[in-house]
Amino acid sequence: MKKYRLEKFNSLVHREMANILRQNVDLERGTFLSVIRTEVSNDTSHAKIFVAIYPDKLSKKVLHQLNSQIYQLQQIFNKRMPFKIVPKLSFVLDISQNSVQNIYKILH
Repeated sequence: MKKYRLEKFNSLVHREMANILRQNVDLERGTFLSVIRTEVSNDTSHAKIFVAIYPDKLSKKVLHQLNSQIYQLQQIFNKRMPFKIVPKLSFVLDISQNSVQNIYKILH
């Protein structure tokens, strides 16, 4: 897929996954989940969804929750995407945000 089309596809996947997670994932009170970025493979068969979870102590629990609901989330995603080939989703914890927070704490 051409670079421009792949960037647009990434943007669409990012937007749809953010909406799907906001509407369909129940989190504990005080937990924040954000889609940081997406990486769709060149053949659009796979998509990595990088998420940031706050507070950090709940990140493994929420990531486990996302992975346990992956089948339902994939079905919702499949219905919303108007393409023949819909990427298979996988969730990854984005640790770059944690690094930024740690650097900020050290500086202050």
